[in-house]
Amino acid sequence: MSADLLWWLARASGLLLLPSLSAVLVLGILSRGARRLGGRARWVTPALHRTLALTMVGLLGLHVVTIVADSSVDVGVLDVVVPFVSGFDPFWTGLGTTALLLVVTITVSSLVRVRLGHRAWAALHALAWVVLPVAVAHGLGVGTDARTPLGVALAVGSVLAVGAAAALGRTRPAPRPARIPQLVPVRAVPVGTGRPVRLERS
Repeated sequence: MSADLLWWLARASGLLLLPSLSAVLVLGILSRGARRLGGRARWVTPALHRTLALTMVGLLGLHVVTIVADSSVDVGVLDVVVPFVSGFDPFWTGLGTTALLLVVTITVSSLVRVRLGHRAWAALHALAWVVLPVAVAHGLGVGTDARTPLGVALAVGSVLAVGAAAALGRTRPAPRPARIPQLVPVRAVPVGTGRPVRLERS
């Protein structure tokens, strides 16, 4: 594979990672508050959340592999598992490694959720709140396209989407108006008349 192709794949996967990560977070937030959202969250399903999560993990894997394979960038295998030791922008690259390790931790915890227990799984899954800001900082610090209009739009849009989902997930559906039972017409016979009288609805 040519160096140019590796570089383009690394850039493209890096740009797509932020919106895919934000989509996973949005689905996770809304699925947690689906009951409060009522009918507005019918499209929020665990299957969709898992599919988006697997897509994001695939893009992350492609990004890491192409970065390591690209000889024009001084990032080795050790740099993607140990933060802040890379010879290529160690701080910003270290943030990317940190985001990678967080995603791996969350993914593995979900795969062993049954054995791990709900409380431990929930604690580890809460790390997802940290992934997005770390990933955004990594992209803005070291990404080739991060400061282009497209890169900025993707970063800002990702943060706003997650923020909007968090706000929406906390809302409660408007209470339904109380149903007032209607009076049903009945026939009654007043005492002493012998004639039926029809009671009208009020």
